[in-house]
This record gives sequence, C-alpha cells and structure tokens, in this order.
Amino acid sequence: MLGVYDSHKVVILDQDTVRRELLKSLIVELGYVPLCFDNEAICYENLEVIAPDVVFCMTGSKEGAFRRSYAIKLIAPALPLVLISNYDGFFKDINEVFSNIACLSLPLDARGLKDCIDGLLQRRQESGYKSFSPLVGTSREISHIRKMVKELSEISTSIFIIGEKGSGRELIARTIFENTTDEDSTFVKLDSEQLAATENVSDDGGITSILELEQFISGENRVTILVSEIDRMPRDFQAHLLLLVDKTTGYTPPGFDNNVNFIVTAKDRIAALVETNQFRKDLYFRLNVMTVSVPPLRNRRTDINLLADFFTYKYCLEFKRSFFRISPKAKAVFGRYDWPGNVAELENTIKRIVSTGNEKFVLEAPPFVDAVKSNGVTDMLNSLPGTTHIIARLREMIDRGADFSLRGICEDFVQGTERHLIQRALEQTNWNRKKAAGLLKISYKSMLNKIKEYNLA
Repeated sequence: MLGVYDSHKVVILDQDTVRRELLKSLIVELGYVPLCFDNEAICYENLEVIAPDVVFCMTGSKEGAFRRSYAIKLIAPALPLVLISNYDGFFKDINEVFSNIACLSLPLDARGLKDCIDGLLQRRQESGYKSFSPLVGTSREISHIRKMVKELSEISTSIFIIGEKGSGRELIARTIFENTTDEDSTFVKLDSEQLAATENVSDDGGITSILELEQFISGENRVTILVSEIDRMPRDFQAHLLLLVDKTTGYTPPGFDNNVNFIVTAKDRIAALVETNQFRKDLYFRLNVMTVSVPPLRNRRTDINLLADFFTYKYCLEFKRSFFRISPKAKAVFGRYDWPGNVAELENTIKRIVSTGNEKFVLEAPPFVDAVKSNGVTDMLNSLPGTTHIIARLREMIDRGADFSLRGICEDFVQGTERHLIQRALEQTNWNRKKAAGLLKISYKSMLNKIKEYNLA
C-alpha cells in the first residue's frame, strides 16, 4: 500500500544519468512522483511552479553542496532538501548552517530514503526554525563567527564587533539579535556618524539622538541597541552614552539591569583611539565585554566564489531574471582582487552584473580592469586552500578518527589538492572535460577516471 505517498512530488537534480535513474526508481518505489533535472538553472527556474515536497541534489564537493543549498533555500526557505554525496566530510558543516536539510551517503536504499523523507516532512511542520544562517561562507573564519553568534545569542552582555567597513559587522549584530528567544525584544540602531543634539532621521531608519534612545530604554520590553561605528562618535556624546551603560554614574534608566543589551561596531583603529585618549577608556571597557573580530574578505578568499553565487541567485530572484552562474573567468578575477569594500563591494558588483545582464561590461570597467592578468594554471594555483584550510582539515581528520600517521596525512592532502585542481579546471573550461584535461596536461581518459573517483559529475 502506497497510501500517503501517492500525490507527493520529488525533484531530483543530478548530472549523472545512471545515478539519476537509479534514484528515480527508488523514489517511484516509495510512491512519489519524480521530476528529474540535469541542469541547475533550469531546475531553479521551475521549483516554485512544481512546488515539490522534497528536493534531492547530488553533489561532489563542499562548495557545490553549499551553492545548491543556498540557491534552493533562497527560492523556497521551508522546502526540505536532501544532499547525496560519496564525500561526507562537509555534512557536519551543512547541518550547522541550514535547517531542514538531510545528508545521505551512497549507496542508497528505499528504507533509508523513506525514513529521511518522513523526518524532513515532520520537521517542515514545525514552526519557528530559520532556513539558514545569513553568514555565507565555508572558511574556518566564518564558521568560527557562526559558532560565536549562536553562543552570544544565548547570553545577555555587551558585544564589540571589530572589522573593516562592509565586512558584515551589522549583519552579525542583527543575526545575534534574531537568534534570541525573546519574541518581544526590539532592535534599534544608533548611528554614531549622524549623532546630533537634536533628533534627526538617519538614512537607514536608525536613531540619531540620545534623547530618542532613552525612550526605547524606558520601556518594559528587552531592547538590543546597535551602536554603529562607535569609533566615529563625537567625544561629547560618548559621555552621554556612558550615562546609559554605566550604573556607577548614578543614572539608571528604568529596567536597565535586565532589559538593555548593547552591540557595538567599530574599525580596528578603536584600540589606538583609546590609547591616545581620543576615545573614552571607561566607555570602551564598559562595552567591550565580548569581542567578535570580522576578517576582511581578502583574508577569506575561499568564500568569494560561494558569496558570488549566493548574491547572483539572490538578485536573480529579486530582479526576476533567469538563473545563471558567474563565469569561471569572472571568479578568477574576483579571486585576484583585494576587495577594499569587502563583502558589500562584492554584493554591489554582482548586483550590477545581474541588473545589466552583462558580465563583461562590469569586468572591463574599474576597478577590475586593473586586476592582475594570469593564465588558467595560475588561477588554479591561486585558488588552492591556504594553511588555515590545511589545519582545519587535520582537525577534521582527528574528529572522525582517520589515519593520523604521516602517510595518512600526506595521502589525504594529495587527494584533496588533486580533487580541488580538477574541479577548478572543469569550472574554468565550463565543464569541458577535454579542455580541462589539456589544462592539467593529463589524458582525457585519466580526467574521466578522476571525475568518477572524486564524484565530480
């Protein structure tokens, strides 16, 4: 008896015909109606119309798994997703970022699929879960920040978020606030750069008056106050702010002890300003209880490709454009560029590409026209993970009880590097396997064998 499964629809996204047909037969056995795709863009274009109950995606890499997960969750946040792979090293990372995603290793069986689907559909009925963390990336740095955000959202204390402009400091602050369990809490922004003695309206709807801020503090509900760019706050107003955060002054607004949290953003120069008495030490040390350091984008280059794909899907949806992926050539240029405006600059760049529909027009204009020229091999070498990634990989090996001998470490590193270079070569040649083989100076047959070995189809 098929019963409840008769009318359910399942989307299958997999480029491998044999594997796709095998999964399709298992889905039919469970009584679902399978709809198969071998092209990501076409699949995404049809998701809303199909309105499936579950999506199955085959992926051969961590980057591919995150890219597809972000795309599908942007289109349909509550849609259950199953990632299938021969390589399970990224499953833990996926589950830390996304809700209602299951990860399965090959080979598959009907019973395991049924249990997986049942669990996802049950979780879909639950309310209150978030689709995914808005902190996009797979680097060790951004993974650490995601863990800190989770921990900080569970405690009540002042937080300093240090980093360059455009690096995502305000996004981190808002994510901490949104992860709190208090449904009656309020988030308000105090703009240090526009702070004035009289009430003004800031460009993004924030507060620019200490007096106006006091009105929020005097209420009964919990308030989280984001003080943006505090290193730009006029010194006179630093004293006013201190009255609100330091009980030793004798000024204690009603409900202050339990109802107010401060999150502060500043550039790295804040410590130097304190040392030279350009910023009040008492205010700095009163607010700087917990610190989150946000690295500039140039220091986490492994996140650039994923961020580019994420923003592409985001603005394709917003502008109602057909889905596409940024070309390997553009990503190579992005990887060489230093991004002085950080993630905000990358987002605006992708926004221009999507809105104009002309990638070449954007790349041939400043500042990218001055990017260093290099050939395909150089781009692939530049894309290799650095020391931080290697250390993270060693820790991952320890966690899963892998062979931690020198031989085991070397074999794991060589295989990971080989897999990474083959994937980059395929991306740079638009998945033309003969051209990729020529780029790497290996035979076409060897390329096919490596694609199969590393499940890169």
